[in-house]
Amino acid sequence: MMLKKIAIVLMMAPLMFLSVKAQENETQLGANYNHDPDLIELNLLERSGVAWVRVTPRFYRYLNGELDPATDDGLQHLINAKNSGYKVAFGFRFDFRQNNERIPEPGSARENEMFNVASQVLARIGQHIDIFTLGNEPNLETLAEDMIHQESHNGIPLVVFTERLLNEVFEPFYELRPSIARPEVYGGSIPAIFETRWKNNDAVKGLLQMANDDDRIAGFDLHFHISNFDEVDDGFQFARSIMPDKPFLITEFSLHRLYRSKISEELGVDEAGESFANEYGYDPTWKAYQWYTVVNSNRVTPEEFQAFFDSRSWYPEGYLNTYREKFNEYGVYLATYPILQQSAPQVLNETSPLWFINPVFMQVSLLQEEDGALGANPLCVEDYLEWASYRPVVTANIGQIDDTIRIYPNPTSGLVKVDKGEMNGEVKVSIKDLSGRIIQQMRTTDALIQLDVSELPQGVYIITFINGTGVVSKKINVIQSSTN
Repeated sequence: MMLKKIAIVLMMAPLMFLSVKAQENETQLGANYNHDPDLIELNLLERSGVAWVRVTPRFYRYLNGELDPATDDGLQHLINAKNSGYKVAFGFRFDFRQNNERIPEPGSARENEMFNVASQVLARIGQHIDIFTLGNEPNLETLAEDMIHQESHNGIPLVVFTERLLNEVFEPFYELRPSIARPEVYGGSIPAIFETRWKNNDAVKGLLQMANDDDRIAGFDLHFHISNFDEVDDGFQFARSIMPDKPFLITEFSLHRLYRSKISEELGVDEAGESFANEYGYDPTWKAYQWYTVVNSNRVTPEEFQAFFDSRSWYPEGYLNTYREKFNEYGVYLATYPILQQSAPQVLNETSPLWFINPVFMQVSLLQEEDGALGANPLCVEDYLEWASYRPVVTANIGQIDDTIRIYPNPTSGLVKVDKGEMNGEVKVSIKDLSGRIIQQMRTTDALIQLDVSELPQGVYIITFINGTGVVSKKINVIQSSTN
């Protein structure tokens, strides 16, 4: 079995590899779909290189009958992802505030109704999830009365409800089905924990204390939509003051607050901004939100998108790598990041949300690639793909195996050979460009793979080998034949 028309050579002589190896404290990266599991698309997941997907459907859509847990297409998309080899992090978003509803009293008919619906959802997807989070942004979606002690609940209603969800729904489901592996449970998920109002909030502190004290709970989920990275340190340090040892999940993170703080800045705010406006034909007195309107109404090239942020003195280049370093430092097991635009208004003003800037692939804001593939966000795609390619491995000698994989000759524009070395058994081999687009993939048990390298355009690519041992990725480069 051979890959056709794949031109690859090593970037540096003699054999300098970019290796993805297990690191004890390395945070894994997954794809976040928030409340829209119906957007899960396997080809895009393959392009992204992640091993995890995360979804938090809106619970009231099941509760009010809008969606049937037994037939919901979104849940089927989640099941399809699991059956295709992805791991799944799942939790409900209980929109009490949005529905202007108090948290029901323990044992009440309303609580029983809610727990019955939650059990129906688990009956559909319980065998397909690897992590269960006990809520999603409950501090934003709970009425103020339910964030303080109430005699009716003999405690803080949000904390009591969360503990009863664990005791009355989650644990009985898996106790009655010993053949189904019990997912790990995480508390949370709390955004903006660096804000004083949440540090002083009894419910937030109670949820953290519950996660710390309950041996059934593996850790705690936080969200970091920030304006600066000091907020990340501040939030982690507060959480560690209550839960000093258990790991974190970070299922949402972005620079959204920073982007929002600059939404009314003029394009020509300084010399770099003037240069950007002149190069792309915009009025330098335009506000940023006016340019965003053009982006989401007409689509722009990745080059223009990158150029705008390069012209902003406040933009922290390589922000994903900064997050990655901090997550490793503070003991984050898994982080999930938006893979697809879920909110991209076409007309913006000074109060508009800017979530559309974050995702890795941008179906609204960027022009498609020549082959019709979604445009890749130039602000983060390369760092995202590199981070996503990390996988924990099940053997201690992956580094030794890595050293046995050889790609030769170097350089070449003809036939190249790939020796799998000690990566035994069936191996999935994929080649992607730096936007994550899959050039070719295959599965093979052959020890030696021969690739025709005569027609691939010149450029840098990543070739990845995956099997039960783990993952090895090598950075490769295409060169043109000297006769061309």
